[in-house]
Amino acid sequence: GVQTCALPISGLAHYYTGWLSSIQSHLPSTTVYALGHLGHSPSSAAFAWTPKGAASLQDQVEHKVAFIDELSQTHDFGPGKDQTKLILLGHSIGCWIACEALKLRPALITSLHHFFPTLSHMAATPNGARLSPLFRPALFPSLSLTTAALSFLPAALLSRSEEHTSELQSPS
Repeated sequence: GVQTCALPISGLAHYYTGWLSSIQSHLPSTTVYALGHLGHSPSSAAFAWTPKGAASLQDQVEHKVAFIDELSQTHDFGPGKDQTKLILLGHSIGCWIACEALKLRPALITSLHHFFPTLSHMAATPNGARLSPLFRPALFPSLSLTTAALSFLPAALLSRSEEHTSELQSPS
């Protein structure tokens, strides 16, 4: 049968392990690859630096397109009846990156699905203005290590933290 290949594009791929496992279990004929952003996890931190400095958005796009090109060596991607369907799943700025990848590889990508898209002016949003100081190139290594360390916390502790955060944010 026709195969589907899903490629989520998000900052921290390991953050989505449960969700990606759910996709895999509900759609067993779908191959799921997860691709994080350069410099967003300790395993990719070494690749986040270019001769010009920290990886730019264009570097992120080129990284995703290179991965798609590599996958296309073993998959016959395209819209044809017997071709493998490549679906990009973008989250936040990953949506913009997925759109740029589609512009560069329109014959290979069947569809895009965006989750909480950030397509432009990210630093101008309230969260962007508040969080942008954290995303200075000098802080990338420590930010990557911190998020990786948090991923090892027990799920029960994280769910309690989410419940507490929801309680704090819910209107009275």
